[in-house]
Amino acid sequence: IVGLLSIVLAQPQVFSPATAPLLNDLVMLDAQYASYVGAIHMFHFHNHPVVVCVIHRLLELGAVRKQQLENGVSQMQHEKAARRRSKRIVLLLLIKHPFLKQYRKAAIAAQLASEEALAAANVGSV
Repeated sequence: IVGLLSIVLAQPQVFSPATAPLLNDLVMLDAQYASYVGAIHMFHFHNHPVVVCVIHRLLELGAVRKQQLENGVSQMQHEKAARRRSKRIVLLLLIKHPFLKQYRKAAIAAQLASEEALAAANVGSV
């Protein structure tokens, strides 16, 4: 009975490592569990629905661009269309999340200019 009980208790666990947490901080003795968790993470990241949709859209845009280039549309027209599309996306993003305006290049440049002007005024008054 003791042998059977110890075999049952020594079976690999799916939800946590079989070794002590203090020992896991020093060295990972439960490599099978780490491999299992790594596989679960990779499966989750590579099958996330948003990522899958984005990748399909990027592949679709690439195929359309390649087809248009083969049909004679110039590179300049592609860049112009991409710039317009990017501006629309940024505009929609800023409408939905207005707090992001402070991280735009113009806002950061204005903040740096005001800090430099303040620093220059402080140096000039000394």
